Amino acid sequence: MIELAKDLGAEQIIFVGLKPPQNAKFDSLLLTPDQYRESFRAIASEKSIDVFVDEPFYIPFLEGLGIVSAGCDESGIVAGQAGGCIFGKYMFIEPNGGVKPCTFAPLSFGNAREKPLTDIWQSMENSEFLKKIWDPSTRKGKCGDCVHKECMGCRSRTFALTGDWFATDPACPLEVR
Repeated sequence: MIELAKDLGAEQIIFVGLKPPQNAKFDSLLLTPDQYRESFRAIASEKSIDVFVDEPFYIPFLEGLGIVSAGCDESGIVAGQAGGCIFGKYMFIEPNGGVKPCTFAPLSFGNAREKPLTDIWQSMENSEFLKKIWDPSTRKGKCGDCVHKECMGCRSRTFALTGDWFATDPACPLEVR
């Protein structure tokens, strides 16, 4: 993909990890933690095109390699300041008006055709469920023991694959330290 992007003259390539919707059987298409590690190492070594990776554990992975980059610098890696899953930190509005805390989440906080967006946003900000999602102490398993709790893994992918919003993201390539 990087070679194709360079051949086409692209200035940046963006990788978005597969996040299956609820009840979808994409397990065989998902990268394993080992495949994520291999891919991230390859991406981190790329110097001739800007690369952005939309995976919550990408920045902690880079930190583990000793590569820390906020914004695009001479490394060619584009990484946001914070990183981590942004579940509920934005609104995704579906064509039918449904407002979701994540593009891939199987839940809605209201309908933009029926309620003002400010009201829906306020209900999201005050949601006990979202507060629990954002609380690092609610993580279970490997995520509960990880020093990178701010990463959160992908909450929607985790729920789709495990049925538990607070479980460990099955795709996580990070080593618990």
